[in-house]
Amino acid sequence: MPRPHNFNRNLRLLTSSPAGVAGGFIFLAASVSLLWWNEDRNVQADRALGEASMAVSTAPELAEPGNDGRLVHVIGEVHITLPVQDSDLDLVFDGTLAVARTVEMFQWIETAVAPSESLQKPLQPATYKLGWSSDWQDSSSFDDPETHANPKLQLTSQNWTASDAKLGAFTLNEAALANLEAVTPLTPATTPAGWTKFGTDFYLSLNPARPTLGDLRVRYAVLKAPAQISILAQQTGLGLTPYKLRNGDDLFVVQLGAQSADQLFDSQKHIDSTLTWVLRGAGMLLLWMAFIFIVGSMKSRAPALSFPGRWPAVSSASAAFVLTLPLGLSTIAMAWLFYRPLMAAPLMMTGLAGAFIFAKCIEIMAQRRREPDGALGLTT
Repeated sequence: MPRPHNFNRNLRLLTSSPAGVAGGFIFLAASVSLLWWNEDRNVQADRALGEASMAVSTAPELAEPGNDGRLVHVIGEVHITLPVQDSDLDLVFDGTLAVARTVEMFQWIETAVAPSESLQKPLQPATYKLGWSSDWQDSSSFDDPETHANPKLQLTSQNWTASDAKLGAFTLNEAALANLEAVTPLTPATTPAGWTKFGTDFYLSLNPARPTLGDLRVRYAVLKAPAQISILAQQTGLGLTPYKLRNGDDLFVVQLGAQSADQLFDSQKHIDSTLTWVLRGAGMLLLWMAFIFIVGSMKSRAPALSFPGRWPAVSSASAAFVLTLPLGLSTIAMAWLFYRPLMAAPLMMTGLAGAFIFAKCIEIMAQRRREPDGALGLTT
């Protein structure tokens, strides 16, 4: 795996080559496509959820045959009879809907020093410390893997759900319980063989108070049964399965507590809105990277292309940001103009304002370039 400082140096070398321009335009096309597609996806998802909210039926816990194949909203208590088990440590959890096991290992953790902007500045070595982490740190990618080697993680974090959960007449499978979080800490009364109980956790260690490299620590959290839940799903016989929306997405919402159908739809719309903003951010980041490639290559040829004299002094990242803002917002606005005409005007104005600011920045840089010549003429 390449180190951050090597990646930084290679990026600067690439942006000064013809391949940098080609890569920049590829990224540019990909980012614009992503931003446009994301707005289309968001509109279609919003419309599909709106149609589904008009078609949902509030169903009793008796699984009426007339609702078979339809989208239903069910509220009720979930009961179980069989315990959840952690077969790795031979532990049994009675009266639980879900169990979460978190495993941490005492291991080397590398902290890489931020790469320098200067190619001439010596590279700083990474720093290391021993600490607990639930994510295995692959020491083969460390700067110094020989003296900071981590053993393999022999036990991993895992979640389990009840195998016989029932909500009235409905049988709930693993998928129906997957979104129910086990958040209540619980320390089993039985200590697994070979482990040591220290505080509220179990340790695979000779001395939990002074852990050494490779020691393990395990803690548990549970969701007790019975528990009241609310579900939006398709009734399929005596089961509840994902409901296919008009846009092709699956709708299967399960949340704790008594919540109305409108509340469940609102939560789903919030999730989709969050995804929309994440993809917008990814598209803008991709666009910014595209302009970094393009601007970096153009800066290396600034004198030949007669750019303003101050152009090379402007960082590629800053120039790329100024270019990204108007183009990214304009792309989103054009998609809105196609899909949501009434909402497009404000975003278009923001994009045009960004373009105007960029033009003024170029004008100011060009003016600064002319100032020394003017001053010299007055002196003469």
